[in-house]
Amino acid sequence: MSNIAPAPAHIREQTILSLLQETGTVRARELVGRFGVTAMTVWRDFRRLEEQGLVRSFHGGVTAVRLADHEVEFESKARVARRAKVAMAKHVAKKWIRNGMTIALEGGTTASMLIEFLPARGVSLVTNSLPVAARLRLSKPELPVWLPGGSLSPVSGNLCGPDAMRGVRRRRIDLAIISATGFTWERGLLDPNPLEIEVKRAMCESAATTLVLLDSGKFGRESAFPVIPLRRVSTLVSDRPVPGDFTELLERAGVPVEIARPS
Repeated sequence: MSNIAPAPAHIREQTILSLLQETGTVRARELVGRFGVTAMTVWRDFRRLEEQGLVRSFHGGVTAVRLADHEVEFESKARVARRAKVAMAKHVAKKWIRNGMTIALEGGTTASMLIEFLPARGVSLVTNSLPVAARLRLSKPELPVWLPGGSLSPVSGNLCGPDAMRGVRRRRIDLAIISATGFTWERGLLDPNPLEIEVKRAMCESAATTLVLLDSGKFGRESAFPVIPLRRVSTLVSDRPVPGDFTELLERAGVPVEIARPS
């Protein structure tokens, strides 16, 4: 066991995901000395990441989720709270989308539900998600779609890293549409993958307006890392009135809430 100070859990998880992006496989024994923790602690880290669908475990370590696996998982997640996601997408398309806009879409299934309701022409899309880009190509082939550079994450099939962030920041974005895995009173909007969060933040920084689409099941749900401060959110869209304590939090941050009830 190394005498170095143990790395905090969130740093360990971020490092594991970064290593997976580079090599595709990480073994537990490689991380014990690196992190200054026991093998049991490393395996707890692996288990948390696996529960979030970010890795697959094998004897001795973990491997990155293959893009093909992610596609299956993407479709499965898209079916969860589908009525709520459809209602929010319809609402955003009707109220917020205007001719001539450049719209940033991140790779979450909630935000990507908007694809179905986009106009056939007249807007441009920015995304770092290959699954989202593929769906746009199939369903709205006349819409211009721009992808930044960067490293292709084997965990999600999204473009990540400094090049992706720089690419997004160079674009003029009228409207960024994002979602989150969870939202707690203490920590705000949360997601599991720090590599994805950095690009999502870049989208919001470049956008004149940022919408957060959050179905009611996300309130009170924990995840690993904060996404963006609430002060950066222009409007939050949900499918039901938000719980009372969250209403207070959002009002304090000056974030309007729009409700799109499923039909």
